[in-house]
Amino acid sequence: MVKKAKKASVLIALIFLGGCASVISENVLKEVREDITLQMVQGLPERYAGEKVVWGGMIVTVENLEDSTVIEVFQTRLDSTHTPTNALTGEGGRFLVKVSGYLDVFVYRPNKMLTVAGVVKGVEIKKIGKTDYPYPVVTALEMRLFEPRAEPEYPNPPPWWSFPPYEPYWPYYWPYYPWWAPFPP
Repeated sequence: MVKKAKKASVLIALIFLGGCASVISENVLKEVREDITLQMVQGLPERYAGEKVVWGGMIVTVENLEDSTVIEVFQTRLDSTHTPTNALTGEGGRFLVKVSGYLDVFVYRPNKMLTVAGVVKGVEIKKIGKTDYPYPVVTALEMRLFEPRAEPEYPNPPPWWSFPPYEPYWPYYWPYYPWWAPFPP
């Protein structure tokens, strides 16, 4: 009986741990410094050159060059599995991912989500409109592509889903007001 209980608990633990697996391989994650932010690299690019990071976000543009591809990414938060979410990071920002070889622009197209583990190579100044913007450049070691996450159907619930009902109808039109009144009028 005890052996069956141990086997069952091990099986349950494996199921729960399997759901928490990262989209980036364990070998790469061992070498990554997750405390390095985009803004830190923008401020001191020479200090963080050569460091390995995991960043992610939404693809803005993809440009194929002669022997490489450059992907511009707008950074968003990563969840516990390193999958990009729709939530913006504190300061927001953009970075460039350099990949050797050709990537099809139909597959890596704007608005898809991307997680990249790579090596920081420095900062490249490019224009956003008429403004110079310092893009941190990451050479990709490993990447994962995702479809955009769907927005919730009701980001803010309609007023009739809340309790108590919103003013000016509370408490006058509440049908059970005389018998049930947790708040004095």
